[in-house]
Amino acid sequence: MSSEITEILRTSVMEFVNKNVPSGENGLEKSGITPDLRKKLGEQGFLNLKLPAEAGGTGMDAESYIAVLEEFAKAEPSIAMEMFFLNSVAGRVLSHFEDGIELLKRAGRGEISFMTAIPSEFSRISSHSTETTITSDVPIAAGGSSDFLLMTDQSGRTLLVKDKINVRKIQKPLGFRAITWGGVETKNSQYEDLGKGKLEEIFLKQVNLEITAMALGIAEGAIEKTLEYTKVRKVFNTPLKDFGPVAAAVTNMKGEIDLVKHSLDSERREENSEVLRHASLELALNSARTSVQYHGGYGYFESFGIEKFYRDAMAMKMIFGGLKPRELLYRKIYGSDSGRI
Repeated sequence: MSSEITEILRTSVMEFVNKNVPSGENGLEKSGITPDLRKKLGEQGFLNLKLPAEAGGTGMDAESYIAVLEEFAKAEPSIAMEMFFLNSVAGRVLSHFEDGIELLKRAGRGEISFMTAIPSEFSRISSHSTETTITSDVPIAAGGSSDFLLMTDQSGRTLLVKDKINVRKIQKPLGFRAITWGGVETKNSQYEDLGKGKLEEIFLKQVNLEITAMALGIAEGAIEKTLEYTKVRKVFNTPLKDFGPVAAAVTNMKGEIDLVKHSLDSERREENSEVLRHASLELALNSARTSVQYHGGYGYFESFGIEKFYRDAMAMKMIFGGLKPRELLYRKIYGSDSGRI
């Protein structure tokens, strides 16, 4: 898709956010992604960007899709994350059978949402027969509601749980607070076995570019706010931007962001996707940390919107930057297993 059309898409994202998403102290993290907002996202076609045509998807190309994810993450990372769960995770898992297609259609229109259990060594999961029980003391599931649940059991099977899903303990997470996170419990639930290893395979290998786009958006959002703030904030009647260490730190971050952005737009992005995933997660965290530092005490005020980027960057690193993704990167760099000691 041409860069001109991609820029039009970016502009449409900004216009949607400015018109429909609350900001400031009473922003999206306070209200959450409401059914009304989800319906508007569906009506604008943002929820079904990469879903297959039979599920009502738009058939958008990868370049445009990751551009939209990046743009949403610059303003509201939680929306980008919900879009990611639907298009990149549920879309890949559920598009191969009739019931899954119907669920994707409804979710793409914003009529329902779902939860995805993040593969985690802390989850205690057991399943048997046609019923499944999940218990956990950590927030393993994320999504808008409990209309349905995608999860992996102890044997590695990917399951679609269709009913009797109880969000046992809704928790206030570190980041992405506009999305529901919590321990989930199901009893005597009907589920469908979708095959072994599918969900973990997606999280580990198939979503590197989407993760890169979201992390890049967080980094951009934080540094853009810092660039504007250091132009107007004065110390000893001198703008912060005129102090060498400040200018160096911010411009270095901006340069690293531009490099990752260029790599994400390049034809070799798939070949370098593991490296981009790792680099972007680090960049998001460093950029958000730099932004908090140069906003001083104001960086911790919710109304400035900086601490949100820092929390979301930290949460992304925890969810997507664990040991297994790093081991895959080590293997790519060394050409064999490494880093095991």
